[in-house]
Amino acid sequence: MREETVHARFSVTAPVMLTLSFTVAFSVHLLLFGTAPMVTMIMQELDLSHAEFGFLFSAAMVSLILFRIPWGLIGDRIGYLHALKIALPLSAVSAAVRALYPNQTIFLISQFFLGLGLAAVLPCLSLLIKEWSPKRLGLSTGIYVSGFAVGNATALGLTPYLLEMMNWRLVLLTYAGLAAALCILWWSLARSSVKGTSEFQFKNFGKILKDRYVWVLLFFLIASMGSYDTLATWTPKVLEMKDLNKALA
Repeated sequence: MREETVHARFSVTAPVMLTLSFTVAFSVHLLLFGTAPMVTMIMQELDLSHAEFGFLFSAAMVSLILFRIPWGLIGDRIGYLHALKIALPLSAVSAAVRALYPNQTIFLISQFFLGLGLAAVLPCLSLLIKEWSPKRLGLSTGIYVSGFAVGNATALGLTPYLLEMMNWRLVLLTYAGLAAALCILWWSLARSSVKGTSEFQFKNFGKILKDRYVWVLLFFLIASMGSYDTLATWTPKVLEMKDLNKALA
């Protein structure tokens, strides 16, 4: 009877967790790349050069790089469920702050903390998939990873139309509201039996660094994500400079 109860719980909760994983991934790229179609507006209002805007935007990328490993360690230590209970609200608040305060310094800081929160997503979602879909790791990974692409497509495709109805700050505030709704869903619906008890040991970290496959994977991620993120951010602006319509760009 107990085994049947566990199986029933798993069959109900697993689809919910996979849906949440997709939604979290979607939120990451919606928040990161929602600014791409509004580069000109932000530059004009904050009196930024192209280099200055690139610096402000890259603050999120810098914190993503710096804090993914620490978030992975935190996820191992306290469990991915609790790690994301901290990280997702941090991202939502940061996304709201950058929309509310017309100041270069505040925009820079909010971008940094936005990346700090979003840095938890990749290491934590891999732990989620390991728990809730251990026999279909490839399929389930494909499901949540597609959320990044859908979020990017939504950010680039929907934002220009929203900008025709409201200013860029209200658009970013709308996206922050969606991130806040996701926080509520995660706190309400997310479940995990993984408590997270592993302790960090430098010798284990050293073994990872000595694994050549880790460096090969890192190289491919840098090549793909670096190119992808740069193009996603600047392509709308470049095409706009060619006098193309924002939505078309």
